[in-house]
Amino acid sequence: METNLIPELLKFLKKEKIEIKLRKISDSEFWLESPDKSITAKFVIDNDAREILYDIFSVEHDVHLKEEKIRDVEKIDFIAEEHKKWKLVETVEDFWLILDEIKIWAQKNKYQVKEKEMI
Repeated sequence: METNLIPELLKFLKKEKIEIKLRKISDSEFWLESPDKSITAKFVIDNDAREILYDIFSVEHDVHLKEEKIRDVEKIDFIAEEHKKWKLVETVEDFWLILDEIKIWAQKNKYQVKEKEMI
């Protein structure tokens, strides 16, 4: 069974002018990648369990970005300043917006969103 999550996300990315690339692997799996390829995310939709599993990963820092890290704007600002990676803050904010959009979709469609290391 295919959900309408991926088409909805594509519309959202276009509407919000977010430059993160969405790559559909199958009806139940897709990846997001930042323009500079420094952050990638894997999403798996389990229709039977009504779950969306996700893993957001910083390729550059070799670390899984858990939700509390993504939402810690001060920490992200510090990392960006320390490494002179000014686009990092904007990219993380874009992933945060996308994750919020997925959570809104999940709530409307009675799915749960869960973090899981998959990358």
